[in-house]
Amino acid sequence: MKQVASTDELQQLVNRLSRAQGQLEGIKKRLVAGAQPDCKQTIHQLKAAHRAITEFAEAYVLHYFEQCVTESDQPPDRKVEKNLREAISAAFTL
Repeated sequence: MKQVASTDELQQLVNRLSRAQGQLEGIKKRLVAGAQPDCKQTIHQLKAAHRAITEFAEAYVLHYFEQCVTESDQPPDRKVEKNLREAISAAFTL
């Protein structure tokens, strides 16, 4: 089985997930501890977690797309490739 990503690419994807996980863990710990809610802090952490997940998803999909295009036996149509990249980026942009 071929490696899905290089070690650096894989580490970048893992780092993106870790950022989201850290933000969500912070919120979870405060909830479990029964701490007084700090709405502003929680909203900032939710926003950061959302952004980290969105950035991970976009990077993951773009990587997978690149892998499919480069492994294809057919030469890529550059205009179609560009349009697909733009569509993928737009799908993860709020």
